[in-house]
Amino acid sequence: MCLGPIYTIELTENDMKKMLKYVCWIFDMVCDKGLQYYFEGRDEEFIRKEKDRIMVLACVRFLHLVAVMDIGKPELKQTRVNRALEHLKELQGKVDTLETRF
Repeated sequence: MCLGPIYTIELTENDMKKMLKYVCWIFDMVCDKGLQYYFEGRDEEFIRKEKDRIMVLACVRFLHLVAVMDIGKPELKQTRVNRALEHLKELQGKVDTLETRF
């Protein structure tokens, strides 16, 4: 199965800070049930799967960015890393890996 060409993108530290801020926002929105407007009128199965999918994407991206960057307050970063790892452990095997590619 061919997914197309793979491109390498050089990111500046500023780009990565913006990405980290965005990922933290997604992560917090899902954790804090802030996506209710997105799920209005949808069935429970869709909501569960979509929340799991979004959470896996956010956790994986967050952990990747934290691994390559040294920004933010260490205690806050550690708390978020621990939350991300907890959620990934809970979601292990629940989400189709093809759905989580980015």
